[in-house]
Amino acid sequence: MKKIPDNSEPHLPLPKDAPNAVTTEKLGTQTPAEMERKEPLKTFIEGSALDEDYDDNEFFLPIHGFVWFTNEELAVINHPAFQRLGEVNQLGQSHLVYRGGSHKRLEHALGTVCVADQIISAVEDNHKRLRRKKKDTSGSRLCESFSTEERVFIRLGALLHDIGHLPAGHTLEDELKLLPRHDEMKRLLLVLDKPNWPGSEAPSLRSVIDKEYGRFLKDTSLSASDLLLKIIAKDATPSPDSCPNIRVDVCRDIVGNTICADLLDYLHRDWYHIGKPKYFEKRLFQYMEIREDADGRQKFVISLGKKPRIKTDAVSAILDLLESRYQLAESVLFHRSKCSAAAMLERSIQELRESKGGKRDQDNWIASLEEKLLEYSDAGVLKTLLREAEQTRCEAAKIPLACLRNRRLYKDVYTTFHSEISITKRLTDMYTEGTDAPQFRLKAVRSLEQDFDLPPGSVVIYCPPKEMGAKIAEVNIHLDSSVQTFKSWDENEDTLAGGHLAAQLRRFARLWRVHVFLSKDEWEKMEPLKRDLLRRTIKESMLGVQELPVENPAYELALFAASVPGTSFYKKTPEREFAARRQPQDLYPSGAPTLKSFFKTSNEGRAT
Repeated sequence: MKKIPDNSEPHLPLPKDAPNAVTTEKLGTQTPAEMERKEPLKTFIEGSALDEDYDDNEFFLPIHGFVWFTNEELAVINHPAFQRLGEVNQLGQSHLVYRGGSHKRLEHALGTVCVADQIISAVEDNHKRLRRKKKDTSGSRLCESFSTEERVFIRLGALLHDIGHLPAGHTLEDELKLLPRHDEMKRLLLVLDKPNWPGSEAPSLRSVIDKEYGRFLKDTSLSASDLLLKIIAKDATPSPDSCPNIRVDVCRDIVGNTICADLLDYLHRDWYHIGKPKYFEKRLFQYMEIREDADGRQKFVISLGKKPRIKTDAVSAILDLLESRYQLAESVLFHRSKCSAAAMLERSIQELRESKGGKRDQDNWIASLEEKLLEYSDAGVLKTLLREAEQTRCEAAKIPLACLRNRRLYKDVYTTFHSEISITKRLTDMYTEGTDAPQFRLKAVRSLEQDFDLPPGSVVIYCPPKEMGAKIAEVNIHLDSSVQTFKSWDENEDTLAGGHLAAQLRRFARLWRVHVFLSKDEWEKMEPLKRDLLRRTIKESMLGVQELPVENPAYELALFAASVPGTSFYKKTPEREFAARRQPQDLYPSGAPTLKSFFKTSNEGRAT
């Protein structure tokens, strides 16, 4: 069999006398002889393919170096369903700011396999060391290491954990909630079972998986693709007895749960590509184990030992990952230019959808869009949507799409942060939660456009989901022969993180904000007084943020509007008695009346 080099550390080792050099003894790593005995993929290759049939299927990936794949994995990688991930941006529209952040989900998928294999090897080494030193403790049994079958399907799950991603997927799934999530069963089945990929006569991805991986399954009625779905689908139904030789929950945890192969690859990779590489601390690998919890369920854990000798460096490593994830969200994912682009895309898709007529036609358009997006790149989505907006003369979609394609991003004219506690929970839920939230946002920006006589499509709003990606805090921790989440331990053990975790979770919550953006062309036309009126209307009417305890804030705002040149309200008199005659279309989603509702005539002949 060909010798496979150890690729667990892509960087050249420092000389022992170099500054900051770390000795083997300090790290607790294996001796050269032990490393020679443990070649990455050796056990796996021997279990999956004959030595003479094995080829050097290698890719060179930033942050990992050369990564090797088996023939079975290469058959999946070369399938068009997987290759399309090479045209889907890993960081969405973030490349509009961080120009290096144009890397694709395909590289991340390959890198996740590398990290998954490192986790597996680390767990096996840790278990061997503990058993050799007889450091296993009662109360939380140290479980068996991985079988060949588990290793096979963990690597396959890592390879395909993002197979359901679409270009512009987060906008359609998370913000607009028009499509099922990329990691839910419905999307995954659509990808696995899709025939006739463009330019290819390849069979479905499901049939390739079943053909290549079927021989690894024993004593089960599950097909290889069904087992894969149990590992990567977030809404998969647990059935531990369906495959007795494979611990599905453990596989799920390693592939894509809290501290997992997915996280450890994308954190390192995303920072590298945006041009701010971070050091990848591998000390945490030495504390990865599989333990039983109090209910006898086997869990992938980070083991901190026993008090008072807690592995405090492991605690610091977990907190460092959490900080890195927070900074990625703060600096990149919530950069205002990236948020502007996402909001422009959301408005365009919403307008195109509503231009289709009745609900049935709208639903059919969305369903067809999901199918189409499987064959498009991120750039192709913009071209396709813009072409459709032009053909259907949907100006409210055409304006933001044309600006987005040419990077004429809208200007941030008002931002409300989590700290503005005067925004009621009802209002934030209205704009962010539930299936009606996108419609509330659409109504809000349309009302603002009507109040200020702005072209349709010139105002967009970004309002992200409240969950801010702090799932690292839920990682399973083994401490004092007990398994609980890091968050649970920290709530009961003041000395574990010293208040750092609680403070960090509060920081994640404070990442939430609402941005309202306006076309730069329209903004530049406005005089300063009209800009002030616009911001006040967004704040007080659209978002319901009231600073002054006035009896009728909406009427006070209308009085101000009547004094602003360049508006349709200038030198007109607002009516105090609007409340009894206003219609639903005269209200912002917050319940505040629009400015026009104070001035426009009614069927009863109200004067302007």
